[in-house]
Amino acid sequence: MGMTAIAYEVSMETYREVLDNGLEHLDTENAASHDLDKAWHAISFLASGLSEQGFKLGGTTVGEGEGQFVLFTTEEVAGLCQSLEDSKIESLLSKFDAGEFNEKEIYPGTWDSWSRDGYLKPALIEFSKFVHSANDSGNVIIVVIC
Repeated sequence: MGMTAIAYEVSMETYREVLDNGLEHLDTENAASHDLDKAWHAISFLASGLSEQGFKLGGTTVGEGEGQFVLFTTEEVAGLCQSLEDSKIESLLSKFDAGEFNEKEIYPGTWDSWSRDGYLKPALIEFSKFVHSANDSGNVIIVVIC
């Protein structure tokens, strides 16, 4: 199955609870969510240029590897919004190089030419919509690697 990531849109109150007390204070049943599937590491790499495993788009990271979560404040969500504007998505995708992704072990590996438009582009567009919705609502985002 492998590692996937799910982004949750929550209130600042929930953000503080999770930051202070852990993921058990995240109500995953009632929070708006977006499944990043296995594209999380590729999205992170395209946007940040950092290949080490993790969701490296800013925020506050708690833990490592599977079980890691990253919390984004309203200000950080606004910054993500700017990074993921429609006009910038093609620019991000232009950085895709299957050979480089495989060489740098961008999860899940086995990247090929289809991956750019067939997998990453839709994943990036849908994540962008999710981030914009959270920003428009004045909420924060918690990304959980699971």
